[in-house]
Amino acid sequence: MGGGSSGVNPHYAISPLDGIRQRVGEQVTVSYALGCLIHRQLPQIPADWLQTGADGRAGLALSYFGNRELAGAPCIRLWSKKPNCAGLK
Repeated sequence: MGGGSSGVNPHYAISPLDGIRQRVGEQVTVSYALGCLIHRQLPQIPADWLQTGADGRAGLALSYFGNRELAGAPCIRLWSKKPNCAGLK
C-alpha cells in the first residue's frame, strides 16, 4: 500500500516554458511574463521605506485598539525598526 509521499528524482528536468517551446517548434513564438512571486513569508519591508508620525524616525509604528471604530486610546503601541510581516522584532 502506497503512502503517497515518495520522493523521486527524474533523470532530467525541463521547465514548462522550455517544454512548450520544444513542442511547438520554431514556427511559433512563445513569450511569457513574470507573474506573482510566491513566498512562504512576505519579504521584509526595508525600514527606510517607512516613517513614523511626527518624529519621522524610520520604522513601523503600530497601534492596537480594543474596538472596530479605532476610538479612544490604543490598548497597545509598538514600534519596530525592522518591520517584518511575520512578526515584529
